[in-house]
Amino acid sequence: MRWVTIAGLALVLAVPLAQSTAATIDTFLKRPVHSLSEFLAQVRRDEVVQKRYGKHLGIAWQEVPRYLERRLKPATIMKTGFFTVYNVTTEGAIFPTKQRLTAGTRVYRLQGSPHFFTQRGEPARPFFKPTVERMVPDPKQSQTQAPPSEPVVQVEVVSVPSE
Repeated sequence: MRWVTIAGLALVLAVPLAQSTAATIDTFLKRPVHSLSEFLAQVRRDEVVQKRYGKHLGIAWQEVPRYLERRLKPATIMKTGFFTVYNVTTEGAIFPTKQRLTAGTRVYRLQGSPHFFTQRGEPARPFFKPTVERMVPDPKQSQTQAPPSEPVVQVEVVSVPSE
């Protein structure tokens, strides 16, 4: 009975500890924005937000406000589809998710790029769908021909849950 009490007490103490140390999903921005000017103002003001974008974009966090001010333009998703949207944990880990965005969704697009930011500030891009490559034999060549000197590569469509 004594061991059961000790084990029960240990479990009761361990559960809140595990919950408090687990990372939770967060957004890149601290609060939603309704315009490009609000988006850029929040990026300019918040060093944590700058560091998150700097890590994702691969640039120095101090350069993030200027980089985004020069390149972001308001845009609209023209066709409903799947997109890779990047989220961040409260501890700063960035990870991709596959999300369906509907036509008409307002976004902030990086000029000259298919990449954009959602209104919650998450970086996103069109969902990558691998293509299938197959080497088709030439019908003019004889079937008794020796095997090719290089291996034939076949790539299948692969579904990646995180994409």
